[in-house]
Amino acid sequence: MRKIKLTCRKKNGSYEKQLYVDGQPLDCAFDPETEHAQQLFDALSPEQLTDTGTERCKDFVLVFRTDDGQMQEFADLLAEHENP
Repeated sequence: MRKIKLTCRKKNGSYEKQLYVDGQPLDCAFDPETEHAQQLFDALSPEQLTDTGTERCKDFVLVFRTDDGQMQEFADLLAEHENP
């Protein structure tokens, strides 16, 4: 089972997001599980959470960890609740 990690940090006034799979950085989502992880991460308002954390800690990094099994469960849940 692959480990998926997404990070967000504020650097030079802009947000940097990074996707990692099994510890290796990737430039973009490349399959359904990582796309769903990115979708869920973005739904959590990472920029807002990063701003709040940066106010408290100068070098704040927001980290979201999951795996492809959990993301398949998320995809199944989304499919269950789509319009028929």
